[in-house]
Amino acid sequence: KSSGSNYSVLAWTLACACGSGRVDGSGAADSSPGTTADASSSSGPDECWRVIDGSLIVDDTTDLDSLRDVREIRGDLGIELDSSMQADLSFLGCLESVENIGFHVGPNLVSTAGAVRLTQAATIGVGAGSIGPRVLEGFEHVSELISLQVDDSSGIERINLPGLERLDWIRIGNCLTNVPRNNPSLTSTGTFGSLEHVGSITVQGNAALVRDGILDALLQNGGEPPESVSYIINQRLPEEEIVAAFE
Repeated sequence: KSSGSNYSVLAWTLACACGSGRVDGSGAADSSPGTTADASSSSGPDECWRVIDGSLIVDDTTDLDSLRDVREIRGDLGIELDSSMQADLSFLGCLESVENIGFHVGPNLVSTAGAVRLTQAATIGVGAGSIGPRVLEGFEHVSELISLQVDDSSGIERINLPGLERLDWIRIGNCLTNVPRNNPSLTSTGTFGSLEHVGSITVQGNAALVRDGILDALLQNGGEPPESVSYIINQRLPEEEIVAAFE
């Protein structure tokens, strides 16, 4: 559903930078969203033609098939599939551009794969209290993000974003947590086969991490050192080894 309610994926994502959960508040979407099509959309075999003016919330009441022709969202995308049996994002196979993507989902969204044409997004975030997704993956053609954050998902097991090359900041865990309880099934900060630049890294309060894939990728790809690094209160991740490696 296109939304004019007082909800914004961007506001929620930024609020999670030092908090938890989702935020209702000031970053409201356009109160009169709609759809448009450019001149080329009315001809030819391409079925990916629809443009949504405004932010979009996808929840259990949404007709997912009605989104299969959406090429662009001129706003934020909130995925809030709680009890839906949809296992991935294949219903967004036409989507090429969106401002920000936020997930607050139940256990049935196994994977974020499926948005195979997406090339433009500013942020991707999984909010505190989300059960899924089990695997944060796909987005193969998104090479740059302002931020990637996984606040605290009880079911997330793996992060695999092979196309990502540049990232302004990444946060795994909740920066207000003083005990290692976040993301209890996540054993690695991720697999990033192409990553060459990260401006800021915060990994805090995670219960199961034993490997740091961010550092692995930067070392493998000859990336430049991050400007800011914080690895604290991760029960099973030896922080002294991380510090030594960055030095």
